[in-house]
Amino acid sequence: KLCINQDTRYVKYATLASSMIKNLRSYILNHPFAVTDIPAAVEYVVDSDVPAIVAWSSAAPIDAINKFLPPYNRNSLVLQYAMRSIESFDVHLPFFYVPQIVQTMRHDDLGYIRRFILETANVSQLFAHQIIWNMAANSFKDEDSTIPDSIKPTLDEIRETMIKTFSDSDRSYFEKEFSFFGEVTGISGKLKPFIKKSKPEKKEKIDEEMSKIKVEEGVYLPSNP
Repeated sequence: KLCINQDTRYVKYATLASSMIKNLRSYILNHPFAVTDIPAAVEYVVDSDVPAIVAWSSAAPIDAINKFLPPYNRNSLVLQYAMRSIESFDVHLPFFYVPQIVQTMRHDDLGYIRRFILETANVSQLFAHQIIWNMAANSFKDEDSTIPDSIKPTLDEIRETMIKTFSDSDRSYFEKEFSFFGEVTGISGKLKPFIKKSKPEKKEKIDEEMSKIKVEEGVYLPSNP
C-alpha cells in the first residue's frame, strides 16, 4: 500500500510539475522581456526562436560555455547569447574554465568557440599558454600519446593559428616557456626504469633530473601557473 501511495503521489507531482513547466514556458515565450534578468530562462526557450534572448542578462561563465553543447548549440540565438555572456567577463576569468572550453570544440560547428579562443589568446598570454597545453593534453586518448583523438586535427589547426599570431617577443617567451615545461614533464619518461624501485630511489632520480634543468626567469608550468 505504501508503494502504491508513493507511486500515486509521484504521478500527481510529476503531472503538476509538467503542467507548471508548460505554463512557465508559454509565459516566457509570450513575455520574453519580462525575464531579461533571469539567465536560467534560456532553458525554456532553447528549441524556439526568441530574439529577446540576446538582450537577457549574461549567464555565469560556466553556464555560458555549456550553451555551446547540445541541445543549445542548435539555436543560433542561444549561441549569440552565450558568446556575449562570455565576452562580458574579465578576459582572465575564462582561464579557470579552459578544459571545458577545449571540449566544446567537439560541437563548435559555427566557429563561435574557435573565434573566442583566438581573440582571447591575443590579449592574454596566460590564457594562450594554458589552452595550448590543454589542447595538447586532449589530442590523444592514451597517456603515451599514440592514439589520436578525433578532435586532434581541429585542435592542431587552432594551436598553429594561435602561435602564428604571436609577436616575436611573445613567440620567444612561448618557446622558452614550453621548452622548460617539456624538460619537467620529460622526467616522467626517465622514471620508467625505476617503476619497481623504492620511493627513496625514485626521489633521488627525480632530484637528479630536476637539478639538470636550467630555470630561466619568468617561466612557469602551464598546467599549474
